[in-house]
Amino acid sequence: MVAREFEPVNEKLIGSKAISLRRLVSLGYTIPSFVTIDSDDIVALVIGDKINQKTLQQIAEKVKNKLTVTQYAVRSCALAEDGQHQSLAGQFRTELAVSPDNLSEAIRSVINQALGRSVASRAFSLIIQEFINPQISGVTFTRDPFGGREMVINYYRGRGDAVVGGAVTPKEIRYFWQRPITSEPISGLRNEVLKWQSIELLFAWPQDIEWCFANGTWHILQARPITSLDTLAVSQIKYLDATLPSQGNFYWEKNEITEIAPRPSRLTLSLLEKIYSDSGPVSMVYRKYGVRYQATNMFTLLGGELYCDKQAELNSVMPAYDYFPWRGGVPHFSHITGLLRTAINTFALTRVSPGNQLSHCRAALRDALVSKMVIEKDPAVALRNFLEQYQIIFEINFLASQAMTRLDVALRSSTINSTTLLPQFFNLVKYQRDDLSKISTIDFVGNSLDLADTSRFIHQTTSALLPLDAEVQSWWLALPNWKRQYLTPLVHNACKYTELREQARWLTVKLVSSLRLILKQFSDSKPKLTGSYLNFSIDEYLDDLIEVAPELPLIPTEITSGFLPTRIISESSTMPIKSYGVSIGMAEGKLIDLASVKKYRKTKQKVILYTSVLVPELALEFDYISGIVAKTGGLLSHLAILAREKGVPVVISSQNNYFLGDIVKINGKTGDIEIVSKE
Repeated sequence: MVAREFEPVNEKLIGSKAISLRRLVSLGYTIPSFVTIDSDDIVALVIGDKINQKTLQQIAEKVKNKLTVTQYAVRSCALAEDGQHQSLAGQFRTELAVSPDNLSEAIRSVINQALGRSVASRAFSLIIQEFINPQISGVTFTRDPFGGREMVINYYRGRGDAVVGGAVTPKEIRYFWQRPITSEPISGLRNEVLKWQSIELLFAWPQDIEWCFANGTWHILQARPITSLDTLAVSQIKYLDATLPSQGNFYWEKNEITEIAPRPSRLTLSLLEKIYSDSGPVSMVYRKYGVRYQATNMFTLLGGELYCDKQAELNSVMPAYDYFPWRGGVPHFSHITGLLRTAINTFALTRVSPGNQLSHCRAALRDALVSKMVIEKDPAVALRNFLEQYQIIFEINFLASQAMTRLDVALRSSTINSTTLLPQFFNLVKYQRDDLSKISTIDFVGNSLDLADTSRFIHQTTSALLPLDAEVQSWWLALPNWKRQYLTPLVHNACKYTELREQARWLTVKLVSSLRLILKQFSDSKPKLTGSYLNFSIDEYLDDLIEVAPELPLIPTEITSGFLPTRIISESSTMPIKSYGVSIGMAEGKLIDLASVKKYRKTKQKVILYTSVLVPELALEFDYISGIVAKTGGLLSHLAILAREKGVPVVISSQNNYFLGDIVKINGKTGDIEIVSKE
């Protein structure tokens, strides 16, 4: 039967789109008048695959009697359409600006198109709505469909079908919920934003809202759930809204610094702060190369996860530069303060020569690795020894970054990038790998700087030699001699420092294993100690103040069960969504998370591991997976190095168009991710 929006109807016979509109009307939102044609009417209307003309005319007349307007909009409302986890947006036809005389034909058109898509008549209903001829049309996502916290508003001066159909490129504006709206490109937008926020709160899920503006009035045309977000993503968004500051600029990121301890204990975090202090090994290494480093508070914990404050990191070396006003994540000269130190450091960094330090780094690292592990009783002595030896670790990481940057610059105009070239370099020139087989790792525990990490130490003393890539070989041989001679030392340095960076991780694990034993023994000697030894800071150990561990903030389970976004910024990010490979190779399989790997170990089904962070202990799963997709990481990530050694393809991607359970094909050379089939 045909029902007005405020009349009782059987909601089992109409789609969720109509149910949502009825609810919004009852709560006073401005909705164009509408009626619904329920699925019983559609069943009566469709006989076989034909529409009964007489019944169609009767239904059209009933609609016109109940909804007397000059023009109609006929919208699909499939019973399976626009659920929380599945949307059929854009799959069905909408007829706009329909005159009363053409209403029956518009209804026929929408129903025929649905039947052509094999939609059963009993699973289909319609919304017949007053058509509003708009001055402005738009679509608002109360949250970014790709997982961001922002409200995303797309609008266009004209009819809405051009916007939702992709026929025009609309203007876009973004607002953070917890921040004041400073610009209002459309009169009254500020108040409407508050209404859109209230609709999300009403339905307890981010919404995709189609709207229009005409003659000074805002109209909501339809509202449906955003289906690209899962429960975890929505929980994270709400947590960040409640936690992040509402004022001031910030740019926090998970990177190669934070991957060494993604969820650090209080003890590990305090150790990191010692490493990056003004008197720590980072400062000592920078001083060696003429860089005037100044410690900043560059670590932030959010939801128990470690983030690097990119602004603080930048200002520790380049104080005259800033990320704000935001320019897509590119730092720019901002103020005179610190200009002299910035100029000195810029000049010093250009003079760094990774190749000249290679022999020194290899010898110092080898000496540190083969030396006997010493267990000191005094935490102060143990910490001093740790920080002194950590200098060689940071120096190698620093020079590895410099070597990779120089190679990337040299390859900027080439068709071959570092990801492709480095694993193939052994096939192109004579190259001798370091022999690590005689280094004893029997006392090594864990895989990172995290003192809480007691996983089995993962290491490789031999590497998989990849088959010669014909494309790389052709490119290399086609280069003029001078270009090959120019590139060879650059590639050699990048390869060697990549090796040394992984060996430096060995030394990190060795030092952490020793420090862990010392601090654990020290804490065990305190009979009144309560709580874990990991919950005390380094300074509390040095001052012998470990008795009652402080209470740690409670973090919601739904946050600790997943990972927060890779990048958190106070301004709407315009940084491009990108994918790139860090370990070459092709793989196809079912996308699964780490918790599911064990389930597939004994099966022959190929799987691709999906993870947030490239932590080294994931190498334990290499024998059971075909490849890895990660949200964050780089060529110098320790797991990327291990994956290249093992021949496991790895892609870094911030895309959000695939889900666990999908069958995907990844290309570790190009970074491409192809969805073969959806779950």
